[in-house]
Amino acid sequence: MIVEFLSEAENDLLDAILWYESKEVGLGKRLRDEIGHVLERIVEEPYLWRERTGG
Repeated sequence: MIVEFLSEAENDLLDAILWYESKEVGLGKRLRDEIGHVLERIVEEPYLWRERTGG
C-alpha cells in the first residue's frame, strides 16, 4: 500500500512539526515519528480504521 498526502495536508504537517519544534527542541521530531508510527499501523491493518455508519 502506498500512502500519499495531498499537498495541503503535507504542508499542514510540516507547519505543525516546525511549530512544535519551535516550542521545544525535539518535540517536532516526536510528532513526526508518531505520525509515522500511526501511518505504518494503518498500512499494516487498514480495516481497523473503517468509516463508521453515518460518517
